[in-house]
Amino acid sequence: HDDHPGTVERPLATLIAARDAAREAGPGPHEIRVHAGDHFLTEPLVLTSADNGLTVTGEDRERVRMFGGRKLTGWSPDGEKFWQLSLPGVKEGEWEFRALLVNGRLAQRAIFPNSRETLEHLGTWDLPLLPMLAGFWARKPTREELTVMPYKPGDIPENLDVNSAEIRLYHMWAESLVGVASHDTEKHVLTMSSPAVWPMGACNRRKYVIYNIREGMTEPGQWYLDRTNGRLVYWPLPDEDMAAAEVIAPVMDRVIVLQGSKDHPVTGITLKS
Repeated sequence: HDDHPGTVERPLATLIAARDAAREAGPGPHEIRVHAGDHFLTEPLVLTSADNGLTVTGEDRERVRMFGGRKLTGWSPDGEKFWQLSLPGVKEGEWEFRALLVNGRLAQRAIFPNSRETLEHLGTWDLPLLPMLAGFWARKPTREELTVMPYKPGDIPENLDVNSAEIRLYHMWAESLVGVASHDTEKHVLTMSSPAVWPMGACNRRKYVIYNIREGMTEPGQWYLDRTNGRLVYWPLPDEDMAAAEVIAPVMDRVIVLQGSKDHPVTGITLKS
């Protein structure tokens, strides 16, 4: 309990409370010992110059786990193969994630056409690639040239869920991962919600795939976040029981933050197990 003094017999419940107790104890060095078990943080553990000299030690390397996520329970069938779970905040855009842990395994996001193939769009960009100091291109690409992707008829599902879909464009040595703003099924054009790193078709590189759509669920172990309907959909492996499966989704993108400045640097902090 966070009202405890932080002893072995009466430990604190959270890392935040343990950090604050170490600060209140005065000049260090101090050590926080993390007991075995799963520790779900509701906010990042922020360490500043006030924590200099602090050591955070996991008691058991194999049995101390910290998560910036939330356990998901209450699954129900979705057709013959899939299972689904409603998630408040997803439809409203308040909760977004691109990773999912299932029984300790980082599950694969749905990918279309599949995990072994790519599609090829019809974008054209004939200007040569220049050195970085010369600005990469003979002229700056327009937003349209960075966001509008014509595609081959039949390559993309007509009922593509633009709210959920994300396009990964493979350039020469770089990649772009962008959302979809609109889908013109008559002209066979996707318009991205943000600019790609390179113009469409630059250096004759046109390969792409689509993440996070139902059509990309091609094998067990995959999942997608249905933003339109506010739910998570998963295809279990043959030996997975969704009533007992441990499924964890991120709620934050950082678990531990070292927050220093030029005048107040963070030094001498150790994280070990």
